[in-house]
Amino acid sequence: MGANQVKIVDLLNQFELAGVSKLGCTVVRTHLRMLISTAAISAFEYAIGVNPITTVGTQLPNPNGDNDLDWMIFERRWPEWSGATVNANFEIVTDLRSKRKIEEMGQTLTLNLWAPVINAGSFPVFARTLVALP
Repeated sequence: MGANQVKIVDLLNQFELAGVSKLGCTVVRTHLRMLISTAAISAFEYAIGVNPITTVGTQLPNPNGDNDLDWMIFERRWPEWSGATVNANFEIVTDLRSKRKIEEMGQTLTLNLWAPVINAGSFPVFARTLVALP
């Protein structure tokens, strides 16, 4: 992810590979864990929501500019560290109980990430989603 760019990830891509359609499913719960390097990112925004699958791999919707969308969660994080070795990384842990139904063909659950300034490096993301079938 480059500076001032958006990274959009499909959180249900493995679900569809299993041969099940996403249409009519309800996302019931999402667990998200990210480890952010303080050397790489100075500020950070992330959002989770039901969006068209065509947005995966593009720059829109942007959590920074499209904060009026029906996000399940929209969170902005600022530096909360000194840069010392003891807190060179910080962890974002989210237990999301917001529910959304995938009502249309071509929709999926996306994780949208945005950082205004980012240095070389990447950060791991771990997500699990509970889905209720129609």
